Amino acid sequence: MTVMEMAAPGFGTLVGDHAGRHELEHQQMTESPRAEIYEQRQEGKRQRRKTVPLWVDQWSELTDLARELQDAKDPKEPRITENTLIRIAVDLLLEHEHHLAGDTEDQIRDNLTAALRGEGSTPNPTAENS
Repeated sequence: MTVMEMAAPGFGTLVGDHAGRHELEHQQMTESPRAEIYEQRQEGKRQRRKTVPLWVDQWSELTDLARELQDAKDPKEPRITENTLIRIAVDLLLEHEHHLAGDTEDQIRDNLTAALRGEGSTPNPTAENS
């Protein structure tokens, strides 16, 4: 499974050759509840800096993925960078905040991943301790 398929399961399949040329075959998606926020961003184009430490594997794979997407896109479109992908990941996290549950980074990630893969509802690990 590719990083893209893990990030957005059910939203398309990443296909392409080994030279990093990829096309995303889009499936029909419902409009995001945050669509209005996304539109407003384009009007204001304001961003604020946030520094986040990444694990070594995240750093390397993020760089490789951004490079692959940048190489495959229309050169007339804006650049795709690691920061672009991080902003997309934050948007996906916020869109699916109702699936967030757990006491640790691993639990939250595992619960969200399971929910996005359709592996049942997100468990509430703190409910077991009650």
